[in-house]
Amino acid sequence: MRAILAIALLLALQPTSARLVFASSEGGYTDFRIPALVALSDQTLIAFAEGRYSHSDWGEVDTVAKVSRDAGATWGALQKVCARGTNCGNPTAVAVDNTRAILWVGEYDADLRGPGPTRRLMFFPVAVVGSQLEVQPPRDMTAMALPGPLFDALGPGAGFKTSNGTLVIPARRRYFTSVDGETWTTKFLWNDHDQRLDGTIESAMIETPNGCLLRADRPREPNDRTQGYFRATLTRKCPGEAYWQPYWHAEELAVPGHRCSWCAEDAATCECANTLYCQVSLITDASSTYFVSPSSTRERSALAVWQSSDDGDSWLEKTIILPGSAGYSSSAIAGGDLSVLVESRHVKLIGCEAETRWEISLVSSQGS
Repeated sequence: MRAILAIALLLALQPTSARLVFASSEGGYTDFRIPALVALSDQTLIAFAEGRYSHSDWGEVDTVAKVSRDAGATWGALQKVCARGTNCGNPTAVAVDNTRAILWVGEYDADLRGPGPTRRLMFFPVAVVGSQLEVQPPRDMTAMALPGPLFDALGPGAGFKTSNGTLVIPARRRYFTSVDGETWTTKFLWNDHDQRLDGTIESAMIETPNGCLLRADRPREPNDRTQGYFRATLTRKCPGEAYWQPYWHAEELAVPGHRCSWCAEDAATCECANTLYCQVSLITDASSTYFVSPSSTRERSALAVWQSSDDGDSWLEKTIILPGSAGYSSSAIAGGDLSVLVESRHVKLIGCEAETRWEISLVSSQGS
């Protein structure tokens, strides 16, 4: 019966038109990328994103936000949350209650490629007041950063609150937990050989309806060169289990791949770059878990939703909710809808020249 209900719900999802939330050039930003969406209630949403002053991942980046009090139909004014003349990004947020949330960010020197970049982790407690955010001073959490001059990715996207009230923020190779929103603990992904699961960069996590922690990670290397595509990389830890399961590649979840996994039969002649695989998002309702990602295997496009009713062991056939360009995403359930905040590329006329810009929209899939 549960499987029948899951099939009916996924087939009932009907995409509506995308609503633009962060438009390029707004606030003086060239691009908006790396969305993070949290639902504080059925009607109150906070959308976070990176506001970039250039097309580069490594340049000056602010973390910005907007608030909606009508489930995403309209949005308040653009606000700067972390704007320090540095690279302040990879926003990852979690709802605390109906009015409050916590935003984690990573801050780097404005050129990440330099040797030994300065790196800081911090979080901002925020509260919704009217259609704006009230932002408290940041808490410095750099002591929880991984050692070495590597890109210590948070999320990005959304954290979650477990059924027992614990706040969770996913991060590279690990995750952070808190019961009060102020004191945080680092937890690594240990396997049954007392080894930490590794080899990934960015991550999404959720608690499934059965109480399992399910995690989807962005791999550093292609996981299936011979077949010409990536499969999503998952791991899981369920109640009563002492260890995380080894990473597996979900057969149903074909997603954009590493360029070298498909662009040439002879990998030696291929220009390798891990530029296609995207951060995904995970969300649950009372009975199912949803995986959201671009579904094209050769480009960032065709945003789709897959649904699982067995804690990620199997996934129903995808439903495409946004044809065309689609990159990183973050999901929430509000007003009875599955809402997805997603970045996409658009060609715009800037002066007399056409230029490709990144913008962020909200797509809602409504169940009948």
